[in-house]
Amino acid sequence: MTQRWRLLRGEELFDMAQDPGQQHDVAAAHPDVVRKLNADHDAWWSSVSERFDVPARVVIGAKQANPTDINCHDLRIDGSGRFPWKQHLMRKGVAATGYWSIDVARPGTYRFTLRRWPKHLRTPISGAIQDGRALNITQARIRVGEEDQSIPVTPEMVGAAFQLELDAGPTQMQTWFDQENGETGNAYFVEVERVTQHAS
Repeated sequence: MTQRWRLLRGEELFDMAQDPGQQHDVAAAHPDVVRKLNADHDAWWSSVSERFDVPARVVIGAKQANPTDINCHDLRIDGSGRFPWKQHLMRKGVAATGYWSIDVARPGTYRFTLRRWPKHLRTPISGAIQDGRALNITQARIRVGEEDQSIPVTPEMVGAAFQLELDAGPTQMQTWFDQENGETGNAYFVEVERVTQHAS
C-alpha cells in the first residue's frame, strides 16, 4: 500500500485517491503498479522472514510507557494448550501455557499485576462476564528470570500483584493461574509498572 494505491491479494488494485471505498479494481489499467507493489512486498517479506526465529520482546519499565500492559496475544505458546487468540476463548477460560519475551529497560522494583479480565472491567479473577465461564482459581504465580513468587487468590481479587527486583536486560516472564480442579493456565492480562529504582 502507498499513499495512492492499495493492492489486495497481489492482484486487485485500487486507487485510494479516486476510490476510497475500493469499488473499482484498476489492476488491468496499471500493470506496472501491480508489478512494483508485488516486488516491494516480496522484498519486505524476504527481509522480515530472516528474523522469524528471533523473539520480539515487550519492553517494560521504559520512561515512555510505564506502566506497560501486556496481553496473551504476545504469548509464546509452548504447545501444551490452545492459544486464546479470540475473546470468546478467553471468556471460556481456555488454558494456554507459555511465556512472554520481555526486555527490562531499567533496573528497579517492578509491580506485576496478573488478571484474567481486562483491568477496566474490574471483574474478579475467578468471576465471569457475559457468556464467560467462572473459574475457581486458587493461586497465582509469576516467574521473571530467576525471580519466582506465588500468592493465594481469594474470590474477590481482581488482580494478583507481585513485586520483583529486576536487573536490566532481556529475559522471559511466565504466569500461572492454578485452579482448584488441578488445571492451570496463563494470566491473559499483565500490567507491569516500574515503581522504584535500585539503590546505587
